[in-house]
Amino acid sequence: SSDECSSDLLTIFRIHKTMDRPSCDSTKTICVEERVKKRVHFVSEDDVFIIERYADMMTDGEKASLWYTRQDDIRIQRSISKTIRNVQNNTDAKHRCIRGLEHMISPEYSEQRNTNIDFVRISVLREQRKQQMLGIYDQDEMRKKSLSASEWARYIALEQGAADEKIAIKRHHLMEISRAT
Repeated sequence: SSDECSSDLLTIFRIHKTMDRPSCDSTKTICVEERVKKRVHFVSEDDVFIIERYADMMTDGEKASLWYTRQDDIRIQRSISKTIRNVQNNTDAKHRCIRGLEHMISPEYSEQRNTNIDFVRISVLREQRKQQMLGIYDQDEMRKKSLSASEWARYIALEQGAADEKIAIKRHHLMEISRAT
């Protein structure tokens, strides 16, 4: 567990070579047809690469510029709370971005989102169970089930992306006007 590791230990990754599978090209990518039936197997030969932890390779200045401090976190949480209150009270909502906070603003939105995610998951699991009962493995059919069940997510993402683009273009245009004056 991570509690047992001290800060001066190195992170070790094991990479198992599987030489028994042919590849499609010289880059060792496996053909789709070869992944039809997945198996777990253990290889006796390991290549061990020792990779230093990021924290051990960085200067204190680099660390400070990359990670949030406790004060940054408190400021961010206060800003999120203020945004949520403003949107819920319909005050100053147009000057705040709520992207990624929708689930915090409305319990109904959060519940609907979770229901939609569960629907996708259940659709794929049902198809997988059906295929197991028939003794087949058709990744393409599972992909189709996932695509069909998640159509709502693509639609919402496209709508939100288009709205974000309009706002970004407007802000960019306003910045250009202010620079010109």
